[in-house]
Amino acid sequence: MITIRERHTNCKIQWARNIGMENQYTNEPTNKEADKILNNMNIQRRGYYEMERITEGVLVAIRRIIQASDMHSNSIRRSAGLTSPQLLLLRAIWSHPDTSIGKLSKKISLSQSTVTIILDHLEAEGLAVRYRSNIDRRKVHARLTEKGMLTLEVAPSPLQVHFIEQFENLMEHEQSSLLSSLQQIAAMMDEPKPKEMQTSPE
Repeated sequence: MITIRERHTNCKIQWARNIGMENQYTNEPTNKEADKILNNMNIQRRGYYEMERITEGVLVAIRRIIQASDMHSNSIRRSAGLTSPQLLLLRAIWSHPDTSIGKLSKKISLSQSTVTIILDHLEAEGLAVRYRSNIDRRKVHARLTEKGMLTLEVAPSPLQVHFIEQFENLMEHEQSSLLSSLQQIAAMMDEPKPKEMQTSPE
C-alpha cells in the first residue's frame, strides 16, 4: 500500500514533469530534484509578483503626481489667469534675460513651436514682447513688460508651497537623489526617437 508521504512525493514529481522542467535531467526527477525544481519555480513566481507590485507602485505614484499637478494648475489659472506653461515661461524670461526663444524652450522642456504659441498669448495680453538680438538678427529674444513683471510678482509658485517647504527641508544629498530619480523617470517616459535618428551617419 502506498503511504501518504509516497503519494505526495509521486504527485510532486509528476507536477515537476508536467511543467516541462524535467528536461533538465536525463532521468525521472528524484524527490530532491523535484523539490529544487518547484522551489526555483516559486522563486521565479515571487520575483514576477514583486516586479508587478513595484511597477504598479510606480504607475500609482506617477498618477498622483499628474493629478496634483493638474489641481495646482487649475488653482494658478483661477488666481492669476495663467496656465502653468505660461507662468513657467514668464519666470524663465525674467530669470534668463537676453536668452533666445530656442534656449528658453529647452529650459522649460517645451518645444519651440509651443513656446512661440505661448508667447503669442503673452504678447496679446501685454505681458511680454519679442525683439531681435542686436548681435545676431536671426535670433529672437523676449522680455517682460511692466504688466508682466507685476503679474509675476503676485502669481503663485508653479509648485505647491507645501511641496517646496518639504523639499527644502531635505538634506542636500536627498534633494539631489530625488532630482536624479525624477529626471530618469522623465527620460524613460520620453517618446523614443526613430532608429534612423538614433543612428549617426557614417
